[in-house]
Amino acid sequence: MFAMDPGFFNTVVATYDARAGETLMSYTADEYLSDRLQSRVIPDWNRVESALSDFLPALLEAAGLDQEEARSARSGLHRPD
Repeated sequence: MFAMDPGFFNTVVATYDARAGETLMSYTADEYLSDRLQSRVIPDWNRVESALSDFLPALLEAAGLDQEEARSARSGLHRPD
């Protein structure tokens, strides 16, 4: 006779979880790849610029200001001799 002890059920649950995870990942990957061929998931810079024409200049300005702020902070640091 076949005994169904707790170890048997743990094995069944672990096997089910592993197979379910593998199956889910394969469907997710397939959907991502098919969607990726049809349209971009993340818009490229051309799409961003066409939707928000002043975004890239504003981004460059913000990066420049951030860089100036970082330089100022570094120059204000005093190192002991």
